[in-house]
Amino acid sequence: MPQIHSRQRVTAPPLSKQAMEEMLSKDLQAAQQLFNILESEGQAIQERDQTQLHELIARKQGLIKQLENSAQQKTVWLKLPVGSSEEEQHRRWDQLMKKANDPKLSQLWEDFQQRLQDCKAQNEVNGKVIARGQNTLKQLLSILRGRQQVEAPKLYNQAGTASSGPRSHTVVRA
Repeated sequence: MPQIHSRQRVTAPPLSKQAMEEMLSKDLQAAQQLFNILESEGQAIQERDQTQLHELIARKQGLIKQLENSAQQKTVWLKLPVGSSEEEQHRRWDQLMKKANDPKLSQLWEDFQQRLQDCKAQNEVNGKVIARGQNTLKQLLSILRGRQQVEAPKLYNQAGTASSGPRSHTVVRA
């Protein structure tokens, strides 16, 4: 029997089409707001606007918490044990949508899932931009410290072999 921790217990409104529609509408709205924040976050990262980044992160955390609470309510509706996999939750929710046989609910669920995928993709883009910025900063710091750890690009010489040594960059031979 799965353990239920008291802090994880969630009371959900009774399961009905109206309750499902309200939850999905709120989730879709939160996911849309999250996507907009992620786009703004990407711009702030590129502009290196730390003040805006801190504000966006706070807003993003609030929306993520809202979506987590909603996911917990869905878990209660689906009568899944605490800690069930996300995959299992989605599978069960899909089954519930089919049972409800309501085109509006199905469309809300599909829109919500699509918006979550959009959020994931934008978050990955933001992560790549951050990683590139960190690599550039490391390279610049290395150069400033006089320890050029940056690997020189491999270039082809006259003989057609690739080399990355200092002689590969010379234009004139002595």
